[in-house]
Amino acid sequence: MAVPMSPASPSDRILKQLERERREEFEERATVWAFLWVLFAFKMATIGVIWYVAAGTGESLVMIAATTWYWLVIPIAAITGPLLVRWRMIKMRRRREELRQAEWREEPDILAMHDPRCPTLPGDHPRSRE
Repeated sequence: MAVPMSPASPSDRILKQLERERREEFEERATVWAFLWVLFAFKMATIGVIWYVAAGTGESLVMIAATTWYWLVIPIAAITGPLLVRWRMIKMRRRREELRQAEWREEPDILAMHDPRCPTLPGDHPRSRE
C-alpha cells in the first residue's frame, strides 16, 4: 500500500470532492435520460402493438389517437429543437457574411460623391470639367 509522502492539502481534498460530485451528477443525468428514452420507446412499441391488433375497427383507432396524441409532442420537440437551432445558426452566419462583405463594398453613390468623374448610374456619362 502506497503512503503519500505529504498530506493532501485542504484545497486538494475540496477539488477532488468537487470533481467526484461533478462526475456523479453527470452519471445521474445520463441515467435519467436513458430511463426516459427507454420509457418512451416502450410506450411507442405498446401503442404500435395495440394499433396493429385493433386495426379492424375505426373506433379503436380514433380512441388510440385520442388517448395517446400527447406522446407525439416528445419526438416533435426532440426533432424540431435542434433543427430550429441549426436553421437560426445558418441564417445568422449568412447575415454575418453579408455584413462582412458590406463593410468592404464600395457603393456607386458613395463613389460619385467622392469622385465627380464616376457615373452614378449605368447610363450616365462622366461629367466633363470645363
